[in-house]
Amino acid sequence: MSVPVACDSSFLLDLYARHRRDPLSVPADWRIAFELGDGAQADDLPRRLIDAYRRHGIREARLDPLDLAPRATVAALQTLRDAVTTDATRAVHIELGGIVHDTTLGAFATEIHRLHAGTAALEAAHLDDDAQRDWLYAAWEREFTATADPALAERAHESIASADCFENFLHLKFPTKKRFGIEGAESTIVFLREVLRGACLADTAETVIGGMHRGRLCTLATVLGKPVGVLLAEIKGRDLTAGGPDYTGDVPYHLGYAGEIVHGDKRMGVTLAPHPSHLMTVAPVVTGLARARRDAGVEAMCLLMHTDAAFSGQGLVSEVLQLGGLAGYMVGGTIHLVVDNQIGFTTLTSEARSSLRCTDIGKAVGAPVLHVNADDPFAVARVARVALAWRQAHGRDVVTDLVCYRRNGHNELDEPRFTQPRMWDAIDAKPALHASFGARMADAPAVARAESRVAEFRAALQRGYEGIDGLRVNDGPRPPAAWSAIRRAGADALHAPVTTGMDLARLRALGLAASTIPDSIAAHPKVKQFYRARRASIEAGAEINFATAEALAFASLLADGVSVRLSGQDSVRGTFT
Repeated sequence: MSVPVACDSSFLLDLYARHRRDPLSVPADWRIAFELGDGAQADDLPRRLIDAYRRHGIREARLDPLDLAPRATVAALQTLRDAVTTDATRAVHIELGGIVHDTTLGAFATEIHRLHAGTAALEAAHLDDDAQRDWLYAAWEREFTATADPALAERAHESIASADCFENFLHLKFPTKKRFGIEGAESTIVFLREVLRGACLADTAETVIGGMHRGRLCTLATVLGKPVGVLLAEIKGRDLTAGGPDYTGDVPYHLGYAGEIVHGDKRMGVTLAPHPSHLMTVAPVVTGLARARRDAGVEAMCLLMHTDAAFSGQGLVSEVLQLGGLAGYMVGGTIHLVVDNQIGFTTLTSEARSSLRCTDIGKAVGAPVLHVNADDPFAVARVARVALAWRQAHGRDVVTDLVCYRRNGHNELDEPRFTQPRMWDAIDAKPALHASFGARMADAPAVARAESRVAEFRAALQRGYEGIDGLRVNDGPRPPAAWSAIRRAGADALHAPVTTGMDLARLRALGLAASTIPDSIAAHPKVKQFYRARRASIEAGAEINFATAEALAFASLLADGVSVRLSGQDSVRGTFT
């Protein structure tokens, strides 16, 4: 019927559900209206289920692997479920995400709940572009309705097992070292491997990555392919440069890496930028690297990793998100992965932010937000595929909220049970994800193949550890190809005089060209006066002010084919005038 179709009204939906249970429980005028339009109302119920779950499903989703807080029951969804109960066996024929469902109303309600309120949930209602929003809903529903993918499951299992193997090995060999391990967020490896694999197969030439401390060493070893012998030597503290200019003496989880990912006959370069302890400063640097690569004609993708407290609390994040949509800074969409530990050092979310979710700031720039429970690696892999598909199709940012926990404290030497005993009681009671996920894998041969490759990885770790003291200087990391032409200067070269400047006649010609307003431009009278004064100073070769000198510098760069970008709020006309 026409009136209750306004499904945003919980009052009307509740009234209708009461009528379905007991017609005499509602006022007579409403009873007549419902009875006259009951057939149309029932026919509309599947579509109202879809609309309501797309909007509200996240509020009932099972996203927290610790399950510490009771999940909400959304009144609008419950009212629809009550309406379904009275007509659960009715046949339904409806298309969802490009897939036709021929089933009963009850089964369809269960399926739509699984798609939008299971261990993964989508926030897209805030997207202004109707076509993009519809595309995303369809992509999500199609991905999560797809039949089981044995190869995807095998890759997910190997990722989890590799992460577990690496962290256990480091814990055994370096028990007193800070490593900011990935335990509790092992599905990070699933997400990264799946995104990078998809990007490589889609002929992306290079991915530029900005990371975090959490799981960085594991990412280097299990995702980016850094030689484990070199990595273990760095963890132990060896200088593989013999004091050369590349040696920083920094902790290993700050260091960068450049390598290559190979899938079949496809290859993709990967660059993980180094970062300082205040690691969010790497985000604009990496975005700039990606932009520079794209300006040079390289199809480069930008991938930024954050933790929840930094993403919601650092003002720099908002600035990077806002810049990402501007023409001068666009990188074709950044994939943001937020490893949501549900805690920042020792600060719980209830004490750290006003927003409901750590990723809410992403909605301010129209980025879709994909949420997933890190204890469901299957769902994580599927979310990774949706995130990449969105970026590839629309060239816009996308945020993934990987809801997880820290099995250890802020680092391995920190005791978290002092301040969060309830949270760590729940964590201590959980088995390792490798064990619980392995038990869910139904394909025994796939498990055996994955575990065999992990056993080879474990053996490589052992060989690398045994060979640490025998590593030679030349066994250290190679500089990326992009650095190969850069000469490393010593003290003598730094102190040697350098000839600067350019031929005066050429400089004057550039200055005259830069101070000539084309006839096609009707300049403001004050601008004409400004340019006449600049031209006169260049012709006279006297009273050259700083603004003119800056214009000459820009002109000389442009004449040599060097791109110049002006940025900042005063870059169009300069400070004041």
